[in-house]
Order: sequence, then C-alpha cells, then structure tokens
Amino acid sequence: MRQKQNTTMNQAIDLLINNDTVVSTLLKEDGLLKELTKRLVEKTLQSEINNHLGYSKYNQSDAQNSRNGYNTKNLITKNGAVEIEVLRDR
Repeated sequence: MRQKQNTTMNQAIDLLINNDTVVSTLLKEDGLLKELTKRLVEKTLQSEINNHLGYSKYNQSDAQNSRNGYNTKNLITKNGAVEIEVLRDR
C-alpha cells in the first residue's frame, strides 16, 4: 500500500514539476509550495466538515446542522502566512 501511495505522490509531483521548472518560482513568496499548502489544508477541512455534517456539498440532509459559508484565516507556516478559507456550519 505504501509503495502505491509513493507512486501516486511521485506522479503528482512529476505533473507539477518538470525539467523546465525554475526552482525559484516554486519557493517564492506566492509560489507553488504556498499554494499546495493552502489547497491541502482547505481540502482537509472540507473533508472534515463533510464527515461532521454527514453529507457532502450540494447534497441535502434532514439534519438541522448545515453549511453556512466560510471565514478567511491566516495560517502561519514555516514558509510564511497562508490565507485559507475555513468552512462554517450552523
């Protein structure tokens, strides 16, 4: 299983970075590393709220708890602050 995960991760990295990629563009202030951090955190939070509410976005539920927009927050990382959108529920 771990080998398959590594293969998938390596393929994703290969899609993002090729021989023509300039390393400085990956690590600059608004570069790929910062965008990946933002997307990973937001995707994780989305998955967490789907699990918490018991249904995914655009599906209906009889539960009283539901999605209620999002707030923006600054996440402080080793590579600087990343502005993320944190989903809210009622």
